[in-house]
Amino acid sequence: MLQRADTVGLFQVESRAQMATLPRMKPDHFYDLVVEVAIIRPGPDRRKMVHPYLNRRAGREPVIYPTHRSSRS
Repeated sequence: MLQRADTVGLFQVESRAQMATLPRMKPDHFYDLVVEVAIIRPGPDRRKMVHPYLNRRAGREPVIYPTHRSSRS
């Protein structure tokens, strides 16, 4: 049901943006839904975070972790 975006009336994942993302994300774990609900918000969406996340999750884009540089040398 969630992977097909058949979510009309289902709290938290019934908006058009949520429904549009579900088939692309294909959630198969509870944590996938947590991320999907968190990322489809005005803040992350305005910052263009959704597409990079989906591309990295699918392996179409590399995941690059920031390195920590100590201010003490």
